Amino acid sequence: MAQVIGAGMVTPVGGDAVMTAAAVAAKVKGDGGKLGDNLGNKPNASCVDELSSTAYPSQAHHLIPNARLNPAATGAKKDPPHPVHELLIKGDYLYADTDYDINHKNNGKWMPYAHALNEWIAKATKKNDIAHNKALMFMPLHLTQHDFIGA
Repeated sequence: MAQVIGAGMVTPVGGDAVMTAAAVAAKVKGDGGKLGDNLGNKPNASCVDELSSTAYPSQAHHLIPNARLNPAATGAKKDPPHPVHELLIKGDYLYADTDYDINHKNNGKWMPYAHALNEWIAKATKKNDIAHNKALMFMPLHLTQHDFIGA
């Protein structure tokens, strides 16, 4: 017998509160919108003239991606699930201690991208247009010092 003490929480008779499997699964389901809401203060820019180290088109990205912790996620390795996922799902006591949430602000970062800039040429097929987009793509990366993909 267990007593329900809150959304997704139960207390077994004589035991500590633990999260239900459904509540744990919800915490390891990545959602860029939720992550963005939790990060807050979204950097933004709509044209090259507005770009700076603090103003750029951005998207919320998970530092530990959804596909690493959620075997049901697109692109996830199904067999076996990631060991951290197994630990969080099967280790109720540990999970109750950590209350891990993949969409927590500590697991996210605003990352720059160029597709939202007014100068971006959608569906570029001409060599000059592709070169233009490539140069544009690196502008927010350089300004924000996110040069991890190489120049």
